[in-house]
Amino acid sequence: MTRKRTDPPTTDRPEKETEEDRRELRVNASPEQLYRAWADPDIIAGWFADRAWGDAQPGGELTHFFEAFGMEMTYRVLEAEAPRRLVLEGRSPGGEPYRQEIHVRQDGGQTVLELVHSGFADDSDWDDEYEGIDSGWQLALAVLRHYLENHFAREKKTLFFARPVDFSWSEVAPLFRSEEGLASWLTDSGAVTEVGTTASLALQGAGSLNGRVLADSGREVALEWTEIEGILELKAFGGGPWPKTLALRVSSWAANREEVLSRLQPQLEAALDRLLAIVGP
Repeated sequence: MTRKRTDPPTTDRPEKETEEDRRELRVNASPEQLYRAWADPDIIAGWFADRAWGDAQPGGELTHFFEAFGMEMTYRVLEAEAPRRLVLEGRSPGGEPYRQEIHVRQDGGQTVLELVHSGFADDSDWDDEYEGIDSGWQLALAVLRHYLENHFAREKKTLFFARPVDFSWSEVAPLFRSEEGLASWLTDSGAVTEVGTTASLALQGAGSLNGRVLADSGREVALEWTEIEGILELKAFGGGPWPKTLALRVSSWAANREEVLSRLQPQLEAALDRLLAIVGP
């Protein structure tokens, strides 16, 4: 059977038609900037990986490094036609190959990214793996748009707190969105509403978060955090080779980002501990 998903996950989701996850993103940035976000190691490290290196030329390799997991992800560059097309091939932690195709074009004064991620386990873990990758890309592309339109070519600092724990998606959803659910572990007041609307949260011991809701995948949420010139991601993932995990990720592009995140670190770690106490065994 072939499968396809182009819309956010829903309770009654459509049958998958092709073994790929296809997404489109429109941004107010040049094609060159959008292409560099995938091909230039310095720009990749500005929104996605913590560090990156390599050469985005056919036959070359690009490597992404994620400090929280001590993990390197290396991609073979199969095709590169700047600034329009880049095709990368990587391998999952389980050793299965997958492919990322990046297509860039202009339309109506905006630059359009089409991302195609293909290569999924054809077994009983397929749904969980697919939903996890689909959710991850929804958040990542929202972060990419925010970076391109507000912080392009600026250095970022990221804190990532993650803990493996068994949970159900339905019990986590209100904890990431409703005023009551958020108040049980993260906030003193405030709720997460629809994508594009204002977010205004009073955080427990960590000041205020004001901005916009950047993404809501149905599993995970990304919020603009104007006070720190950054973002906050509420993450729940797991599937395929990954254990179920709850996490907080906060990134800042502020000039004093090291100081800002150092100050927030104990409060956010304590918040994640409170979340685990609610959903854990």
